[in-house]
Amino acid sequence: MAVAAAPAPDVRVHIASVSGDGAATIFGAALAALALTWVLFERVLPLSGVLGFWVAWYLVFLGFYGVMAAMQWDRQEAVNRVTAIGFGTGGALALAIVVAIVIYILAEGAAAVSHIGFLTQSMADSGPELPLAVGGCLHAIVGTLEQIGLATFFSMPLGVAAALFLAEVGGPLARPVRTIVEAMTAFPYYVAGAWSMTTPLMQAFGGDLLAKEGAEGMYAMALAPQLGTTLTDRLKLADDCAIGIAIKISDGSMTRGRNPVILKTLELLGIDIASIPALQRYTEWPLRNVAGTVVGEVRAEFELEFL
Repeated sequence: MAVAAAPAPDVRVHIASVSGDGAATIFGAALAALALTWVLFERVLPLSGVLGFWVAWYLVFLGFYGVMAAMQWDRQEAVNRVTAIGFGTGGALALAIVVAIVIYILAEGAAAVSHIGFLTQSMADSGPELPLAVGGCLHAIVGTLEQIGLATFFSMPLGVAAALFLAEVGGPLARPVRTIVEAMTAFPYYVAGAWSMTTPLMQAFGGDLLAKEGAEGMYAMALAPQLGTTLTDRLKLADDCAIGIAIKISDGSMTRGRNPVILKTLELLGIDIASIPALQRYTEWPLRNVAGTVVGEVRAEFELEFL
């Protein structure tokens, strides 16, 4: 008598989160790099200097972390984690430098910005021997507004005209755009990495779908005309017509609600999402309590209005 196997338990997809193994790997690599760098600076090599010590520590840390990541995960995941550490630490360093500059400017210029005329006076009547209460940043404010206005005035019409030209006329200038699209769809991993649904989504359509996520729950997709035969008849599109899709999650969620909404939208347009196994784990988002028990789920339930 055959007995049906029990269904596999739901596995929650962790997006942009650090697991216990990942945190331990980072901590261990940092400690090992610190110990090795100290030995090299203090006992082996004739090196000195605080800046050189921490630069050497960072390089050794990346090396240790790369080796430890390769021992735990596959090559793609290891490269993704090392790259994420590199960009994350680089971004943190850049942010720290900017914060330090802002703090220094505020500390040194507190006496100048404290007078009420700082925002309403320019530097036209100021000089090196006059007190800080004379002069202000009105000229900088006006200049910034002028530059923003001029940039918007010239760039928006050019952008719209370029989009219309590429869509309606084409020609030799359309080739670079097609090259970029082909590169993104051929190598989706380099567009979104291993953590995002964008990678398996583009892989599933073999170059006929281009997708890119943005900040605050923004998502955009482009469907090639080749997918037109699979779409619902309610769209009534020409055979050579491509489709652009833009989705915005109101609360800015990039994890719980966005992925189910994206797949539900494609399904309502006529694409058979159920036949793509790699995307099934993104159709719903299980909700768990602090004990790890599933207490609910986020599911996309809506219909499209065809005008």
